[in-house]
Amino acid sequence: MIDRRLAPVVCAVAALVTLSMGGCGGGTTPTSTPPVTQSPIAGPTPPTSPASLSCPLGKGTANSTCGAGANQLQGDVDAAIDRVVAAHPEYFVLNEEQGQGSSQYRVRDVNGFIQAVLVILQGQGICAARIPESNVIQLKRSNDLSEDYEMVNGRNYIHRGTSACLKTCTPANFPLDVGDPVARIFVGIFRFRCVNNVVAPPTYANLIPADCDALITATPKDKDGQNVPKWLHSLNVEFWVRDGEGSVIVLGDVPGEPFNKWLYPKGLGSFSVCAAVDGRQTCMNAKVIP
Repeated sequence: MIDRRLAPVVCAVAALVTLSMGGCGGGTTPTSTPPVTQSPIAGPTPPTSPASLSCPLGKGTANSTCGAGANQLQGDVDAAIDRVVAAHPEYFVLNEEQGQGSSQYRVRDVNGFIQAVLVILQGQGICAARIPESNVIQLKRSNDLSEDYEMVNGRNYIHRGTSACLKTCTPANFPLDVGDPVARIFVGIFRFRCVNNVVAPPTYANLIPADCDALITATPKDKDGQNVPKWLHSLNVEFWVRDGEGSVIVLGDVPGEPFNKWLYPKGLGSFSVCAAVDGRQTCMNAKVIP
């Protein structure tokens, strides 16, 4: 019988990025043998995002193609920035510019600045929304395309000009409802916890030594294989052992981390563990070895 290791674990929570970028709550998924993808399963209807309710042009599509920025809405963005600077000088440090005469002032109130720009653009009939946990806004004047603009750069100055347009997506890829961009679920081993000086194999080998526990993660992915941001997928994830439950492997919870599970070996042999999010499910085939 294997001695269970109960030391604290630092786990990578499934995937985070931008709406068009990307994770279930951020991070890089380790390289792995491709899991077995199953057909979509029925699930509860995902809630509608507030963004899709407030955009008069309606929803975007998760099946868009994104590339270098076309800057079609840059003039609107720059004009809105000028209006906010004139109306709310308190949002900025006007004697500090990034580049002389560039009007790229240091931003004192990032939230106030971005919200004021959004209000102006929305008042012009442009669908405009801020990507959560970022300084990037998404814009569209029609459903033909949408653009992402960084409003404040990493040095906390206004970002304007051609480089501020991060990408253009055709057709428009926002707003989306929760679950829309989830194309598949990655299920794979993230790390091991071993005793008796056992050296664990590579995580992508899907092999678990009998003297090791394996931490697995489920990560919602979009059509391009990028992690779906946590605000665009359900937080309800289901794990189960399809083959080998009890005889080969036991599934254990990680408190406070629903997208991670421990696999405890109980015997030798092959097994299959599955996860489902937003009507998509994937199973990982693996093996417990001596």
